[in-house]
Amino acid sequence: MPRLSSEKETCHGSGAVPATRQQVESAGHNEEMLHTERNEDNDGNGRALGWFGCPYTIQETLLWVRHYIRPQLGAGLHGSVAACRADVPDGDSIRLLFFGDLMPPPFGRVPSVDPSLREIFASADLTIGNLEAAVGRDSTRLNRMQIAPDTLARALDGLAIRPDRCLLSIANNHAGDLGGDGIRHTATMVERLGITPLGWKERDGSPLSKILVKGLSIGFFSWTQWLNRPEPPGAASLWCEHDVFAWLAGNERQRTDFLVAFPHWGFEFEHSPRTTERELAMRLASHGVQLIVGHHPHVIQQLEWLESTACLYSLGNLVAGRGLSVRWPFRLGALLAIDVVMQPGGRVQVVGYEIHPIASCCSRRGNRIVPLAALKPRMRAKFVRRFDRIYPSRTAKGCA
Repeated sequence: MPRLSSEKETCHGSGAVPATRQQVESAGHNEEMLHTERNEDNDGNGRALGWFGCPYTIQETLLWVRHYIRPQLGAGLHGSVAACRADVPDGDSIRLLFFGDLMPPPFGRVPSVDPSLREIFASADLTIGNLEAAVGRDSTRLNRMQIAPDTLARALDGLAIRPDRCLLSIANNHAGDLGGDGIRHTATMVERLGITPLGWKERDGSPLSKILVKGLSIGFFSWTQWLNRPEPPGAASLWCEHDVFAWLAGNERQRTDFLVAFPHWGFEFEHSPRTTERELAMRLASHGVQLIVGHHPHVIQQLEWLESTACLYSLGNLVAGRGLSVRWPFRLGALLAIDVVMQPGGRVQVVGYEIHPIASCCSRRGNRIVPLAALKPRMRAKFVRRFDRIYPSRTAKGCA
């Protein structure tokens, strides 16, 4: 097997030097010429269509429309994808598998899953993903995303995901689409399916879920940067950015062996993270977070190493939803498999990773989730070209 070098590759270019805070800050100058930064008040002030469920300012809403028609590729970040492994004895490593946004499947029709992808899901010790919907009934009417409990259960079963080994974040801009105390209802329904919900405020005032795997304590926490609608007074609420950093400041590491952040952040239909997200990632790394995996943009973004912290900014969609109306770039997603192991001295670290590009296909005959190799030649070429724009290097320079 290829051995993982002690130096990880940066996504800035061809060198094998981890990104520093100065590089992140300097990278923002060109970006500021392309983007209008987000409104820091995410309480509805300045939102263009808050009544319809849009969390953005008028300027960002116009960019949303533009990037929906033609997703923004950006510049400055380039990822590397590899099947990269350290030599560790079988059974000693823990595999974490992450997927992006699980949208409500059109008409409740659960997609079929390619057998090779089912094997990838089945190989994971834990699977973590984002549930981009409230749990209610199958509906996407008026931009209110809902999924029925039975549909969710069948979708996970089709993916070969065991509920007792699954964590789903409900901290996203569609969590409140059920109205009323829908967030609590969604969390309760997820728990009834045997799944661990992440991202809602409950009980001990901590966003952290600790999972014991093969003797190691792995901590997961999620939050959302965006809310489509105000949370009703007295109802259950979600963890948001400022809450999480206040918690981190007073609860360093939370006595876990490995700490994972799973934020709903960034801007939709943009293939590169903005400076805002890269600075947030730096702050998380400075608080001892060892792995960051993001969601919300609905398109894939790059993986970057921030010193010893790995950050993949967006995995895109697992289930694209909305049927035939979804444009093809939003059907390109990815799975991230991360292997971690306890090293001599008691430190747990990432010893390998794989990024698996996938396609969420839809036709009148049904929905499918497949690897790119299973697509028809013309469509496969289109997806591969886009994936190569985001991850131009097919071998990780940190692997020998």
